[in-house]
Amino acid sequence: QQQKLSNIMLYTVVIEKMVTAVLCSSLAWYLLLDSCSVRKLTRKMWVFIYGIFLMCFGNDKKKMKQRELLLPNESPRAEKNLLSKEIVFIRHGESEWNLIFNRGSKILIPIKALIALFYDIFFNSTSNFFDSPLNQQGIEQAQDIATWLQEKKILYPCTVEKDDEVVVAVSNLRRAQQTVLIALQNYFLQDKKKNKLFILSSLQEISNNVDTIALCPATSNPILPQIPSLLQVPFLFDTSYDLGNKDKIGTERIHEFCQWAFSRPEKTVIVGCHSLWARSFFRLLISSKTNTTPHIATQSKISNGGIVSCSLSARRTSRSNKVHYFIHPDSIQVLGSIGFEPIRTKPSIFAILLAHFKKLFLKSISSK
Repeated sequence: QQQKLSNIMLYTVVIEKMVTAVLCSSLAWYLLLDSCSVRKLTRKMWVFIYGIFLMCFGNDKKKMKQRELLLPNESPRAEKNLLSKEIVFIRHGESEWNLIFNRGSKILIPIKALIALFYDIFFNSTSNFFDSPLNQQGIEQAQDIATWLQEKKILYPCTVEKDDEVVVAVSNLRRAQQTVLIALQNYFLQDKKKNKLFILSSLQEISNNVDTIALCPATSNPILPQIPSLLQVPFLFDTSYDLGNKDKIGTERIHEFCQWAFSRPEKTVIVGCHSLWARSFFRLLISSKTNTTPHIATQSKISNGGIVSCSLSARRTSRSNKVHYFIHPDSIQVLGSIGFEPIRTKPSIFAILLAHFKKLFLKSISSK
């Protein structure tokens, strides 16, 4: 225990020294910059302050009352009022944020974060923290999706009878936009003026982390790294539904997306999504009344580069004249070899303490 305590103290001192070095070098660098660079650096500092504020006080995960599930077989009249859309979720590839915080040893996260922060402030023209883009592995995952879609000959308008049966939507975050543009590049290059990419702020990730803050202003065309210029022409994007950063809480944005999906004439909606948004979508719209055991879609996240489809239904009630949206669990399907992440069961604090005391008890008995 003394050895562990000393290691923790040493680790704390190292982190403290690194923070001090970053702050001192930041101040020195700030004094040496020209006025234009100072303005850019000041703006970036304000963005960081805004992000930290959201992490501490954001309410993006605030729950909204779950809508009542109305089964389509309640009455013959209900069948007539039932509408459905095929939703195909494509989760973005691995991002720079994932590389720092989700890969490797957890002990190294503060050190990796400080190094990345220093690079982000002084050497990065945009940011790897805010609106985190894809890393190299994420680019490769998006290319794998493109290869798989081409081999299976699915999700492309040229494979269906009518050209108006597919519409593609994506969030206002760069990593999702990069993934969709790479994965569906053949679709967009087929007719760039007709096959548009709809950017929806309602699809923005549901989290208080700074990587979920969009850097691109509302209704503006994005500038995406590692994307060919042929796929970044202005008329390819429809930004009229991009209302800016999180103008509503997460669950309200899900309802807004459902409204948008059913306002479209296309039968299939391809969505460039995020893990927590998709999981919240399934949790909100899958009813426990028809599914006694929790579905994996409500318990686990879609893996990076995973493709999952479902049937989204809508019904207008005769009494209240309100539209209710719901998903039948049986309609959820994994397309391809990548689907949901394995469910991680985290032991409770009580279980950890109980196991610790049990270990000490057995150790004391064996010593006697």
